[in-house]
Parts: sequence; structure tokens; C-alpha cells
Amino acid sequence: MSKTALIYAEAVAVIVAVSLPVHYVGGLEWPWAMVIGAATSIVLRWLIHGGTLARLRRRPVTGGR
Repeated sequence: MSKTALIYAEAVAVIVAVSLPVHYVGGLEWPWAMVIGAATSIVLRWLIHGGTLARLRRRPVTGGR
């Protein structure tokens, strides 16, 4: 599976995982539930792959300068 396809699959999985509870439990209409799922996907991708958490993981453990 190519890297791009994996990125799209990850985004779709997060959108579905967030949209279903937002629609059924939160009572929002489908378009708004999907917007919230897409926004969550963008934020989580930024945090995991390029944001603060990724920078903290790359920080060296040793006390070097």
C-alpha cells in the first residue's frame, strides 16, 4: 500500500470514528458530524505526525549540547 493511500485511509477512519458518535449521541446532522470528524482528523494528524508530540519524541534523551 502506498504512503498516500495509507494517509487517506487513516483520515477516513478517523472521520468515521468521530462522525458516528457525534451524529447518533450528539444529535447533529450528518454534514456537521462529518465536518467535526474532518477537523478532528486534521488536528490529530498534525499532533501525531508533525506537531508538538512528534517534536517531543524527536528530542534527544542524552544531555548533549
